Amino acid sequence: MKKVLLTIILSMFAFAQANAVTFSIGAAGNQSVFKASATESNHDESGVLRTTASDDGAFDPSYASVFIEVGNETASIGASYSDNFKTPKAINEFNTAGTNNTTEVEAHFENLVTVYGKINLPLGGLYAKIGYQSVDIETVETTKSGVNYPDTSTDGLIGGLGYQHEAGNGFGIRLELIVHEFDNVEVDNGQGTSGNLNKISVTEMQGATASLAVVKSF
Repeated sequence: MKKVLLTIILSMFAFAQANAVTFSIGAAGNQSVFKASATESNHDESGVLRTTASDDGAFDPSYASVFIEVGNETASIGASYSDNFKTPKAINEFNTAGTNNTTEVEAHFENLVTVYGKINLPLGGLYAKIGYQSVDIETVETTKSGVNYPDTSTDGLIGGLGYQHEAGNGFGIRLELIVHEFDNVEVDNGQGTSGNLNKISVTEMQGATASLAVVKSF
């Protein structure tokens, strides 16, 4: 994912150099709220489905991001890279006499890359943004069996509105509100149908992010 972002940055920089357009860089602080629905299916050694558990969850991470843009007074294209963030740890205790069967799971979101288009609206600094995003998901768990779920990734779309205040000398301050929609994901513990196969599917992954950014245009 970092190689993809580097390719995008170099391409945008080359385009800006070859054309009379504005090149901008910036950094933002972000406050997000994400939610999803998860279902875990547990099978026995013969492959028979024994239990299914479903739950909804939400979390509100804060993280930083950096971005670049190439464009003109009407519109621009951009790419951003966000710092890593993670969910709170989920603890499932189902202990029996003398046996600790507690499972602890959390998800780390890494390499969140967004490619977007930004359209300036004729309303005194307002703009609209729409784009595509991709993120890697690392699962970190502690289970009695010692079997872990593999890492995965998901893609999605963003859209939202923002306002930019021109501070002079090419600097600007932005306030932005973006909504997210991610694709569903499913992973299993790799045990096959004859080895206590467990599956986790995550659906309805959505969220919203408020951002405060400083941008410099050249």
